[in-house]
Amino acid sequence: MRQLAGERFVEVPQGGRLRCTLISPGFTDTDFISSTRDPDELASLTARRDAMAMPPQAVAETIAFAIAQPDSVDIGEVIVRPTVQP
Repeated sequence: MRQLAGERFVEVPQGGRLRCTLISPGFTDTDFISSTRDPDELASLTARRDAMAMPPQAVAETIAFAIAQPDSVDIGEVIVRPTVQP
């Protein structure tokens, strides 16, 4: 993804103002783990989610923060994760 973001930046004509932010979220409380078919793995992921996952709202607020910056500001990369995630 980092490479893709870099290539998009290169394609912008000189003087263009494309802003591209790579957001790398940590463990987030979503339903993505429900696609896991291994019952043991699902149990493990569910326990981890319940113990430490951040709410999806934290990722949404991070995206909103990046978008809300002035046109002259580009936030290139943000890592957002639960404080208890190693």
